[in-house]
Amino acid sequence: CEYIHFPYTNKIYKDQAEWATDKATLKVPFPNIPYVKNGDTIVTESSAVKQYILERAGRLDILGRTEEERVEDKLMTGFIDDTMRDLLMLCHNPSWETLKEKVINEKTIPRLKKIDDHIVGRKHITGNNVTLSLIHISEPTRQAEISYAVFCLKKK
Repeated sequence: CEYIHFPYTNKIYKDQAEWATDKATLKVPFPNIPYVKNGDTIVTESSAVKQYILERAGRLDILGRTEEERVEDKLMTGFIDDTMRDLLMLCHNPSWETLKEKVINEKTIPRLKKIDDHIVGRKHITGNNVTLSLIHISEPTRQAEISYAVFCLKKK
């Protein structure tokens, strides 16, 4: 929202009980965090929220300026999600201590290397333009997930 200068209020829930109270009032088929409430319109699910905000801000260019850029952006967003999902699943696995080295060496590092190799010589992930995948990899919730994954991996 900051990048596209879109005004918003960021609500941080103190605990599960506070979220449960709000969740019950949303009256949507799939209540989830994050969500956007704009008058009577309520949008949930991360990708739908991002697309809605970009549409409202008139910044569809961030979804990609060409078909090739849009396709690549979706591919990169999915690849980033898969990489983070592997780390988060590892953190929640009771056998994480015995699995962590294998997952990191066989999945995480090779995936990060692919991303790194892909962006060499580019201004942004999909080329010269900022697209959703760049925002996706750097958004605060991603940072929280990365921090959580790193913390889990450093457990003794």
